[in-house]
Amino acid sequence: MLCLMSYNKRRYDNMFDNMALGKRMKYYRNKKNLSQKQLANLVDMPQSTISRLERGVIGLFNIKKLSILADALDVTLDDLLYDSIDSLKKQTENISFSHYEMKLKELLLTFNDNQLLFYNHLIENFVTFKELSQKEKKE
Repeated sequence: MLCLMSYNKRRYDNMFDNMALGKRMKYYRNKKNLSQKQLANLVDMPQSTISRLERGVIGLFNIKKLSILADALDVTLDDLLYDSIDSLKKQTENISFSHYEMKLKELLLTFNDNQLLFYNHLIENFVTFKELSQKEKKE
């Protein structure tokens, strides 16, 4: 059974875009002129669950419940999941880059000004060296 996982930075960052799902859910709910409470009553869920879904903050949610929500909103699962899956595809294409970019950002936040200056020069020198090496290979 498919489960949509909550935002957990280390483990689930690239699994699913809960925010995109939440935005689409809210869009379709507003389109039907339903309050969160009204939608919650239609699908027999607490209003707090609807709120958490729309904000992208959710613990566990299964596909059956999502299907019930889609029916109540008169949309398909594809309508609800489109942005979430599209976002997942984009994320998985760049997963290794994103991982290292995040690690680098975390590391940079720990540096003082002198360390930042040193590593900035180091990176600039590395880039220059790499460019020169590539030029030599072409010649």
